[in-house]
Amino acid sequence: MDIPRIKIIPEDVSIWLVYSGLRRRHFDLFRARRAVFLETPGFNANENTFSDYDEIRNRLAMSDAIRKWQLHQDGDRPTKRVGAYMPPNHNDSNFKSFNQEVGNIERLFKEVKVGDIIMSPPLGHFKSFLMGEVTKGWSPDDVIEVPYFDNELVPVRKIKWLSGNVSRRDFPNNLAKRLINRHAISEVDPVYTFDILQMVYPSFVWRNHSKLDLYGTRYQGDDPIQVLESAKLLKFAVAASMAHDLGKFDDFQSLSYSKAIEKYYNKELIEQFGINFNSPGLLRAILENATASPKIAAYIAVLTSSTAQPLAEVKKAV
Repeated sequence: MDIPRIKIIPEDVSIWLVYSGLRRRHFDLFRARRAVFLETPGFNANENTFSDYDEIRNRLAMSDAIRKWQLHQDGDRPTKRVGAYMPPNHNDSNFKSFNQEVGNIERLFKEVKVGDIIMSPPLGHFKSFLMGEVTKGWSPDDVIEVPYFDNELVPVRKIKWLSGNVSRRDFPNNLAKRLINRHAISEVDPVYTFDILQMVYPSFVWRNHSKLDLYGTRYQGDDPIQVLESAKLLKFAVAASMAHDLGKFDDFQSLSYSKAIEKYYNKELIEQFGINFNSPGLLRAILENATASPKIAAYIAVLTSSTAQPLAEVKKAV
């Protein structure tokens, strides 16, 4: 049985939806460069830019002028001298949309923090989302050339994209609808955090929840009870974890395999238990216990070890 690495997720993790431009024109660049960005060509930020509201507005005014010139090629190429630009005021027709752009910049470069989850949707319902972690705070070196903007430099947030194959149709209906909006960047409602984490990480601990994915005996397709041995081993390890939490580990060890499960396996603490009959068979346990997944993984590591180490030895590690 394969023992997974378990991700410890910060309690204050936020999840952000970031669109890759009109008709997802930057989607492939997001993936290839392991980064997300807004359409701000020539923004030319420095280490102080994102802590200064007026500086953000001035540089955005310059970037907007560069972007409009690239689209229409009217007149001379805009200067990159920030002081030459004046942000719109409340009487200008683009005042509202400009302030929305300012808000997007503040969200991506001030509010998004290391460890947060970024989701970027593809074009269509059947292609996979990009889903990953923010790996570092922003620095002036975090820029890339964007071909769509004549290779102008754009500030980016660095992302570690995680492997996965989750499309819009895989989300619950209410969450799938939430993941459709007109904003370049928006924070996903915290009520959906746990649902999304389950799709991002095979095994993790977050707040009072833990999830553990294990791959058991390879299912051949001609024996419907073939995976039960692996499932029962997982159930035994869950019962061991519960006995440990109750301070009854010594009693647990004195019982037979079946009796130990019968006495200490508490289904009330199990949020979800499932088996996927794809080969190799996936066994999944989701528990209302933040320490359960690491302990269960440790117990299974001992139980399946070729050295036949006694289960009691794992007690020292948990």
